[in-house]
Amino acid sequence: MNIYTSSIKLRLSLRGLVMLGIMLFNSHALKCQDLPCPFWPAPCPNSEALTEADDYVNRSKDNVELPQELNFEKKVGGKIYNMLESAARSHGWELYEIIEESLDGPPYIYIGYADWEAAPYEKRPPQSDNITYILVVNRDSLKAWRSWRIAFENQIENSGKQYVQASGSEGDDPLLKAYFDSSMHYTNLVSQYITDDEAAYAKALARNDTKYVDTHERHLKKLQAKSDAFMKKFQDQQAKDEVPAANAINKTTKELSERTKQFADASIVLVHVMINPYQVKSGLEDNEQRSLVPQVPLKVPGAYYAGLLINKNPVDEKSYGLNYQGYIFNNPAAIALILYGKYQKPDDYHNYSPEFTRQYTNAANTIKVVQKVKCDVLQNLAFQLEGSPDQVRKVISAVNWNEVAGSIGQ
Repeated sequence: MNIYTSSIKLRLSLRGLVMLGIMLFNSHALKCQDLPCPFWPAPCPNSEALTEADDYVNRSKDNVELPQELNFEKKVGGKIYNMLESAARSHGWELYEIIEESLDGPPYIYIGYADWEAAPYEKRPPQSDNITYILVVNRDSLKAWRSWRIAFENQIENSGKQYVQASGSEGDDPLLKAYFDSSMHYTNLVSQYITDDEAAYAKALARNDTKYVDTHERHLKKLQAKSDAFMKKFQDQQAKDEVPAANAINKTTKELSERTKQFADASIVLVHVMINPYQVKSGLEDNEQRSLVPQVPLKVPGAYYAGLLINKNPVDEKSYGLNYQGYIFNNPAAIALILYGKYQKPDDYHNYSPEFTRQYTNAANTIKVVQKVKCDVLQNLAFQLEGSPDQVRKVISAVNWNEVAGSIGQ
């Protein structure tokens, strides 16, 4: 394999890896029986997390979770599911759970596990839990989304195969080869001239023969300039060849982003429920990690606070994927934040902390004193509903919020 072929193959392998990685989006030829779950491309249930949440035997080992705390979690989680299921059933929607994660163990880093496990029921602070559901508010739209996504991914795979096949013959491009060979020709002349003239050049330097030295260096520069000029043409032609592929990838990415938003907004609403949370954020942050403040007040019966955040960030192909915790979307069109219970004034980052956390400043006043309100009492609830503004409003109007308000303190 000559140096030109090696260079071309290296360029193709590097460029191909990058471009195909973007084009394929980790996709593969899909058929209905290959789908990750019946709800795909909406988020699928996290089976591992759901199984772990239901493993009460393992979670209760060494008193990490007390029986009263696990019973509380089951009771409140059941009530919330029944409430959402009732709303779904009355509107012809479908509800399914995607993740549940109890924050087992100490709520603060200043509490060691040994002290936590030794803390009795009457001294345990509130039990916190996170549950996320998806409401399929339009089955037809979800089916259309699935059909489009299967066709899209299969099309991308076929395009990727065609790209690989086309790239395999690119090493024979006569124009690229001519530019590369010309550059190498003059590079070889530079090397040969240096070798042939080495002795004479050294003698000229020794006798301070500036005329000979100048002639030698001008000739070298002339040869090197020609080599550089052909290499520049070679690189420019490479870049020109890649423009159509780059444009195709940009078009593909844009289509995936826009169509995903279109279908997701019409099909689903995510409902993230926080039970006795220790901190509540709005769901989106600015560059300084401050929660964005909802712009639209909402009227929700019995709520401490309710507002709708309209997302002004541009969508991308990951907007309706789940965040790193798996609770909420990365970048949805809108987020409604609804709080029940008592909360402190929002902090400098616009986050809410429940009133019950005010006293928790160290281990002594967190797990060494008898709690005024026991750990298995519902003191606070927070809801994040994510999706299109219209669909979020529809879900809010369908939920029996008086039932939620009545559950506080139980």
